[in-house]
Amino acid sequence: MKYLDLHLKENLIRKGIPNGKLVVLSDCVDNEIFQQSRSKEHGNGILYAGHLYSYKGISTFLGSAKLINNHTFYILGGSLAQIIKWKLFSLIVTRNFTNNVKFLGWIKHKRIPLFLSKAAILVLPPEKWHPSAAWTSPVKLGEYLSSGRPVVCSKIPALEHWVDEKSVTWFEPGDYRNLSQILRIVLRNTDNPKFESQIQTAQKFDYKNKAKALLDCLNR
Repeated sequence: MKYLDLHLKENLIRKGIPNGKLVVLSDCVDNEIFQQSRSKEHGNGILYAGHLYSYKGISTFLGSAKLINNHTFYILGGSLAQIIKWKLFSLIVTRNFTNNVKFLGWIKHKRIPLFLSKAAILVLPPEKWHPSAAWTSPVKLGEYLSSGRPVVCSKIPALEHWVDEKSVTWFEPGDYRNLSQILRIVLRNTDNPKFESQIQTAQKFDYKNKAKALLDCLNR
């Protein structure tokens, strides 16, 4: 018995491992720490939290920031070298001189729920050209959903496997213009119409539910 993503499961089946010996389970999140900061009030700013590798869609996020220069875009995470790289990208490549992008750097995990809960929108923009688009881990997706804030995601297979349009709003991967259009639409709502569906979907990423699923597999 193994627990892994759907893409890896299909590869193992092709290699001859019986389907009945494989179980697909998501990575998991401690929903309780995000519930403590959860709020239905309209937040401020558009936030991405995570690594700052190129395939994470940082260039797409920064491109949309130039087109929506009346809102602040926050980037949470990354090393000093990565932050300097993307600051230069924002200035030189996207030519965004409005200073509406704020790099918050790395913070301790226990502080992340508060930052997520204060945002107007949480963005998950991984690129479709990278192999991980087929299997990327949904840990950050689970944290976003659990925070209760509106979530905008690039429409890649790995994310489509775990959520649908009832819980998130999709945009075309790598298309910063499309992302900016979707962000404007979501910003028009003063509340989050997908809140209840998000919270329900977040439960399948919870540690307790994953532990129960693993025990059920072992007891078969």
